[in-house]
Amino acid sequence: MEIQHFSHVHPLILTDKKKKHGAKCAACELPVRGPAYECASCVFCVHKSCSEVSQEIRHPLHWQHSLNLLSKAPYRSGNFTCFVCHQSCSGFIFHCQECKFDMDIECALETHDVDSEICDDLIQHPSHNHPLKQIDSWAIYGTSCTGCESLFDASSSVYACTKCNFFLHKTCSELPKVIQHHFDTASSFVLIGFAGTLFICHACKNNSSGFKYIRYSGGMDIDLGCVSLKAVLKVDGHKHRLTFFDKKVQGMKCNACGIRCSSDIFRCVKCNYNLHFHCAPVSLTIKHECHIHPLTLTKFDDEDDAKEYYCHACESRRNPKLLVYHCEQCSFTAHINCVISEVIPSSPLEHDEADPPEPKGSMHLTRDPFLIRFDDAIDEVNEDLEKLTARLKSLQTKQVENVKADDHLKANLDEEIAELELERDQLTANIEELKKDRSIYEFQHPLSDMP
Repeated sequence: MEIQHFSHVHPLILTDKKKKHGAKCAACELPVRGPAYECASCVFCVHKSCSEVSQEIRHPLHWQHSLNLLSKAPYRSGNFTCFVCHQSCSGFIFHCQECKFDMDIECALETHDVDSEICDDLIQHPSHNHPLKQIDSWAIYGTSCTGCESLFDASSSVYACTKCNFFLHKTCSELPKVIQHHFDTASSFVLIGFAGTLFICHACKNNSSGFKYIRYSGGMDIDLGCVSLKAVLKVDGHKHRLTFFDKKVQGMKCNACGIRCSSDIFRCVKCNYNLHFHCAPVSLTIKHECHIHPLTLTKFDDEDDAKEYYCHACESRRNPKLLVYHCEQCSFTAHINCVISEVIPSSPLEHDEADPPEPKGSMHLTRDPFLIRFDDAIDEVNEDLEKLTARLKSLQTKQVENVKADDHLKANLDEEIAELELERDQLTANIEELKKDRSIYEFQHPLSDMP
């Protein structure tokens, strides 16, 4: 069988050899195996499959324009770099003259024409070189999204490149490139796709390697988890609304009590103004348009009932270990962030003139025995913390004085100081948790209800 192919001046004859020694296909540059067309006059060979590729295609990786098949790259060197695999090639090229888009024939044949059914669930995302295919989330259970770094659940719509273990929520693939955000309303934020390197989120101070929004004017990188948070709480003494962070945060101190914050805080990112949950003027019982009954702040972690992991306000899954607003009568549960935005609690600085505020630290002015137990526990942990802090300062002073001591002594001091610092952090976290629980109990059991 003989054909005249556009890529060669001479007629080509069909051969069917298992392997033609030393011969490479002029189109895909792979060794010739199986049916191929070759030239009897010169050294030219092309796979039969490569010879049958259409000279003009519509491709999902460049849907704006048609791609034309050329036997040689339209550049002086005759070589080109494939947009998909980033390899230098000299074989056949699919080329868009208008966009200077180039793709080798092998990469082009990995996916079908955009009119075929296989391309209906394909996208090309700017964060990844290869096309992403929509798949069932159960197939990658326990895997994290490259964009937001959260785990996929059974209801997730997922795009994937299984070759590279690159996975994206559909929602993360559709994020806007430029946004305005309440963290800094004076500047725009630009989306930066996955770069594979760690960065520190300016909002929560945690390390992240996923997608981020960067402030156009510079100096602020925000991970996707923090970008989605709302500014919900207005307090006297600060001009911006505060955002509630229900995840761990790093390196922050409460502006009210001066103690380190670890999680569950209200924060103004722009001003680095922070309040512990128990230091903020949060209403323990609220009324919200999403539910007919009042909602009460609750530490609700019934792990035996899977449906309680669901937020009825935003219709998404929630972490059962976090505080929520709950209606016991209807089993209605909502994230704090989903309902508190409609509530502006009164400032702790606002008091009735006839009823002056309780002096800070005088928590024992109550007849409730459970509150007394909370106060005793807090005092006990505070005493332990004071003793530990004194011991730590003593060791740190000793460390400075023995800077020229032998390595063995310095190593022992360093180890003991490190252990005490860990213990101090744990005691501080324990105090925060006790104060939070006390605050919740006090609002749920007011003194007027006591016998």
